[in-house]
Amino acid sequence: MLADPNKSPDPAFAAIERYREARRALAEDVKNFPGRDVDEDLTADEIEAVDEMLLTRPATLQGCAALLREIAAAAENMGVPLFDNFGGIDDAGRDFLPMLAAFIEATASGGTAVRS
Repeated sequence: MLADPNKSPDPAFAAIERYREARRALAEDVKNFPGRDVDEDLTADEIEAVDEMLLTRPATLQGCAALLREIAAAAENMGVPLFDNFGGIDDAGRDFLPMLAAFIEATASGGTAVRS
């Protein structure tokens, strides 16, 4: 679960929330207006929000792990998973960022890293 982005000093959580809001707005538009072309402004907002996540430097290990997980999910949602169609390593590419996130989370909590 993410920390409350309004209370967290880590900018990673605010960037994640901005992406989620843009994604929700785009999904709502598609749901409300089926059969119509997707609103270009909403698509641009989602892309800008992903850009913002990629450019955000986390301030904590938890923020770093959260960004890795959200970037992996964003790539999957946009239909462009990491290393998609790259010589049979699709699964490894899809699992790479979440694996790093699990390691970082375990390290941050003083535990042992587990596979996600």
